[in-house]
Amino acid sequence: MEKERIRSSSIIACGLSVLSVAENFLIQWKGPHVVQFSSEATNVARALLHGRGFADPYMTGPSGPTVQMAPLYPFLYAGLCWVFGTAAQGWAAIVATTSVAWALEWFFVYKFAVLEGTRKPGQLLRSSVTCFRFRGGCLSGKRFLPA
Repeated sequence: MEKERIRSSSIIACGLSVLSVAENFLIQWKGPHVVQFSSEATNVARALLHGRGFADPYMTGPSGPTVQMAPLYPFLYAGLCWVFGTAAQGWAAIVATTSVAWALEWFFVYKFAVLEGTRKPGQLLRSSVTCFRFRGGCLSGKRFLPA
């Protein structure tokens, strides 16, 4: 019984990871294959890469040290850029890592639903993926803007 549960969980986690990685590469393939520093967390990662420490989150230029966000994502982003560079390899590493992280989130939603005794954990998983992952999902402000 326990082996079957572990096997089932492994299949679900692997399937979600493969789907997430494939979807994200397909969606982002049309854009430039370089690392983009376009958010506050990624700007902190750029500051880390250039030796300025955990700083400069804003697009306006150097703004000094910050405690505005949790450090995990900027450090991970900077580490991937340090190892793979900021060209196509770095871009691919970031897309793949982010995709697997999303798949793990979805997996834990499914496992939580199973542990809580939800009658249809797969349906809850499908709803959460649709709502929280895609642009224009049910929690995105873009969905409610006029076309």
